Amino acid sequence: MSVDSLPILLRVPLGLTASAPLELQERFKKRERVVEQLVDYLGVSIITVPEERLMDPACFQNLCAHPDNIKALWWGGRSAFLPETTVLYSNLCARLSASGLPSNIVHEHPNFIEESFNQRLYYSLIEQVGVPQPQTTFVELPELDDQNEAQDIRDLLEQKIAQGDAFDEPCFLRTFYGTRKVHPGLNFTFSRESLINKAVDLIYNLQLTQPVGGLAIREALDIQTIRQEDNLFCEFRVFAVDKKPLMWFVDSQMEKSRAFFEQAHIPFLNQEQVARIGDYAARIASVLQSRFLCLDFAVLSDQSIVLLEVNPGHSSGWVHDMALVGVYGQLFRKLAGLDFMTTETCVSVVSELGIDPWGYKICYDFL
Repeated sequence: MSVDSLPILLRVPLGLTASAPLELQERFKKRERVVEQLVDYLGVSIITVPEERLMDPACFQNLCAHPDNIKALWWGGRSAFLPETTVLYSNLCARLSASGLPSNIVHEHPNFIEESFNQRLYYSLIEQVGVPQPQTTFVELPELDDQNEAQDIRDLLEQKIAQGDAFDEPCFLRTFYGTRKVHPGLNFTFSRESLINKAVDLIYNLQLTQPVGGLAIREALDIQTIRQEDNLFCEFRVFAVDKKPLMWFVDSQMEKSRAFFEQAHIPFLNQEQVARIGDYAARIASVLQSRFLCLDFAVLSDQSIVLLEVNPGHSSGWVHDMALVGVYGQLFRKLAGLDFMTTETCVSVVSELGIDPWGYKICYDFL
C-alpha cells in the first residue's frame, strides 16, 4: 500500500500542565516517542496536531495532500471537568467543519468520557450485566463547587452522612471520579468520624483538579496478597477497544517487583481466571459507550473476582510498554477503519521497537 493511500488518523495529544508530577511528565514524553516509532508498523498515517494550534480556526486546513483519507480524530478529551471537555469538543468539531472535514470523526464524545469516569453513572449499568462489584454507598454532593473551604465541606458532610453502624465498619473512600494517588491505606476509614475527616481532606485536595460529584463509600475487600512487603496485591487492569478486551496487566509497579515475578515463573492469573475476566470485561464494554476503556479488577482471598473501577483508557497508566503496541497500536488501527493486528504481529512489532518483553504471559498477556 502506497503512503498516499494510507488511512489517516489525526491526533491531538492533550499535554500535561507544568505542575504535573515529573514522573507523569516523563511517562507522557516516553509514550509520545514510542507512538512516533510505532506508526511505521500500523499501516496508518498519523498526523499530530499540537494543542496550541487549536487556537487557529484554520488549524486543520492543508494538513495533507489527501484529506479524503482522513478517517478519525483522536483526542480522548480531558478527564477533568465535563464543561471544559464539552467546550474543547465543540471547538474541535467547529475547526473541522471550517476546514471542510466532517465533525463526526472526533473521538471521544464528552458524554462517553463522563460515563466511563463517573462511578455513579457506570455502577448501575454494570450491575445490569451481572459483573460483581463491591457494595457501594453513593452520597450525592451537588452543593459543592470547585472552591470550597474545608469547614464548609465538613458541615455539609455532617448533614449528609447519617449516624449509625453502617460506617463503623472498614470502608474504602473515593469520590465519584476517583481518589488521591497516595498510599492506599490512607483511603480506608474505620468509623463515621474518620470517614468525615478523610472525606474533607480528599475533597479539599481534589476539587481544583477534577470534579467530585459525591462520595463513593465502598466495602473493604479482602484482596489476595501476592507479596506483602511490596504491597503487591492481586489487582490487575484490562484494556478494551471497540468492545473487545485486548490485554490484562498486573496493576503494580512492576519494576519494583520484577525480581519476584522473574523468580516465580508462574502466571499471575490462571487460565480460568483469565477466561472469567475476559467475559466480565466484554460484558462491561458492551454497555458503555466509550471506544477505549480501562477496567480495574481484583482477585479476593476466596478467589472471586470483582470490578474495582472503570476509567477512560486514554487517561489510564499502563505498567508495561507492551501496552503501547497491544493497546494503543490496536486503537489507532481501529480508528482508521482497519482490523486488529494479530497477537503474533504485536509481539513482532514489540521486538522491532526494542521493547523489553519481560513478564509476558506471567504478569501481562493478550486476551
